[in-house]
Amino acid sequence: QELDYTNMDEDGNVPKFSDSERPAYKTSKGRTVYGGGGIMPDVKIDREEMTKTTEALLYSDAFFNYVNDYFYRNPSIVEAADFTLNSDDYKAFEQYVKENPEDFITETEQYYLDAQLFSISEGLGKNDSRVFNQLLEAVRNEKLQELQKNKDFILEALEAEILQRYYYQEGVFKQKAVNDKTIQEAVDLLMNTSKYNSILNQG
Repeated sequence: QELDYTNMDEDGNVPKFSDSERPAYKTSKGRTVYGGGGIMPDVKIDREEMTKTTEALLYSDAFFNYVNDYFYRNPSIVEAADFTLNSDDYKAFEQYVKENPEDFITETEQYYLDAQLFSISEGLGKNDSRVFNQLLEAVRNEKLQELQKNKDFILEALEAEILQRYYYQEGVFKQKAVNDKTIQEAVDLLMNTSKYNSILNQG
């Protein structure tokens, strides 16, 4: 499926197909919809863009080990639907990442660590050690700043992983039914008859 750059909108979004080249259909309400491009949502939910650092975190030992540590420190938690994490919980997680750098090493950190070892192998490490440590500390601080950009997403991911330890996947579903932003938006829309009908009656 090729992107149609000739129909890029003012926000820079590029459709997969031009609507003029896609088959058009009419709903029972007379609304025009287009085939060939999947289902487009009527209401878009703004989500923060995930950074590469956050993506790497989710597959790191730090994420898994912190959840295990949380589970062993808390024999029980509230009912699944009532379980949420807050800013204090994020600070605790951030502190864990700081205190256990070996559990989450980015590619940039690994580059500096490898360079330091190489420097030592050439007999240069004695004088370079202080400089390398300063650079590594700066990279690790920047790593935490990148994670902060996805704070809400990270908390949601932690909630899901923690809930699985106590209530399995069923608990995750129960919690999301109450707290998930997309589900909340859908429920609010269904409860708002005028807004719901206005969407159905769009031409």
